[in-house]
Amino acid sequence: MLRRYSPVLLIAALIAGFSLLSLIFSRPAALDPVRDHAITRSNPWGLKALAELCRQHGLPVEAWNEPLDKLTSTERFLAVVDPCVAPSEPERQALVAWVKGGGTLLVAVDLNPDHHLAPGGG
Repeated sequence: MLRRYSPVLLIAALIAGFSLLSLIFSRPAALDPVRDHAITRSNPWGLKALAELCRQHGLPVEAWNEPLDKLTSTERFLAVVDPCVAPSEPERQALVAWVKGGGTLLVAVDLNPDHHLAPGGG
């Protein structure tokens, strides 16, 4: 009787063994810990699609890697997405002046109360 079930038991044992090995050696898909919003990244929070859409409509797009108080009237639109650090007071004042001077500012932040930039956040 055992001989009749031995192929089934062998297959079940192999499936169980491979499943166990898969659980041991597999890793969950790693999320980008820095949540890179670069215009060159197509990850779930990258801004590549937005940059390409703007370019298709004739809008020049480039990454801003300077301090925020270096914005001039040449730059007309700035998107700040989930910043890692809050702007300094001089940068905030410069941003207000830049917007009053005709610049357009889009700020997208995480509204989670535990966000690192939220008042009292981690």
